Amino acid sequence: MDKYVIKTKSSESPDSDKTTKNAKVTSSTVSAKRKYNDEYIEFAFIPSKEDNSLPVCMLCSTTLSNEAMVPSKLRRHFEKKHPLYINKEKSYFENLRSQLYNQAKRFKNLCTVPEKAQIASYEIAQLLAKKKKPHADAENIILPSLEIAVKAMIGTQAVERVKVIPLSGDTIARRIQSMSDDIELQLKEHFANNQDKMSNLWALQVDESTDISNKAQLLAFLRIIKDGSIQNQFFFCSELKQTTTGQDVFELVNTNIESRGIKWENCISVCTDGAPSMQGRKKGFVAHVLKINPNVKIVHCMIHREVW
Repeated sequence: MDKYVIKTKSSESPDSDKTTKNAKVTSSTVSAKRKYNDEYIEFAFIPSKEDNSLPVCMLCSTTLSNEAMVPSKLRRHFEKKHPLYINKEKSYFENLRSQLYNQAKRFKNLCTVPEKAQIASYEIAQLLAKKKKPHADAENIILPSLEIAVKAMIGTQAVERVKVIPLSGDTIARRIQSMSDDIELQLKEHFANNQDKMSNLWALQVDESTDISNKAQLLAFLRIIKDGSIQNQFFFCSELKQTTTGQDVFELVNTNIESRGIKWENCISVCTDGAPSMQGRKKGFVAHVLKINPNVKIVHCMIHREVW
């Protein structure tokens, strides 16, 4: 009986191996994808840009599955959906394909701004901000001036490259805001990622002034230790909405300090002018600062002292 069982198992093993081989062949056949053939252009089909294994109809922009990548199924879609194009020659669809590719290429060139043009746009925006000039000057004065100079010194062909620099008023405003956000991000990262005790120390310089629209603006700078050297860093410029008392100034400064993860205990110095709202011993800005950190050194701005 044992011999019979052993013999039966051995006789069944070749069949099982054959079944396994068939299963492998079937799985490999299923996983294989059909490829696009140039002859399919006569049915108005081209390969998809996202996936070359998918056919796309140029006439209705319909994307079919890879299983439909056979002449019979493509012809059925073509004759059923687009009967008016049945008598068109193959060259007609080849020209249509060229037009679609050229149109996509032109659209990409229009939407893509070269990296050097982006850099030039940011640097011009920074220059306008430093010189306190209107944003519209970039498009109305700077760009035409660049075109004249480049045309005279280099040639007409180079003028076309200058024209791609984005310099509209809205673009300049976005560039300035983007640079401002980047400065704020760098400041946050400096205090968040710094483990050095000395690098966490900072000094504050604050001044309040009135702009041309008669609004009170509070401007603040930080002096920090970065990369082994002392650096001045722009902090913020915000409007004092109602009054300009020491309490108002402190609340605005404290809001900006807390939002950036900076600690008052690391403040070593505060520099302001001699206005009562700043230097007042009881209700001035420095009085509120000393309540939080009594070790802060108060400095009267030398420029304001020279004026007086």
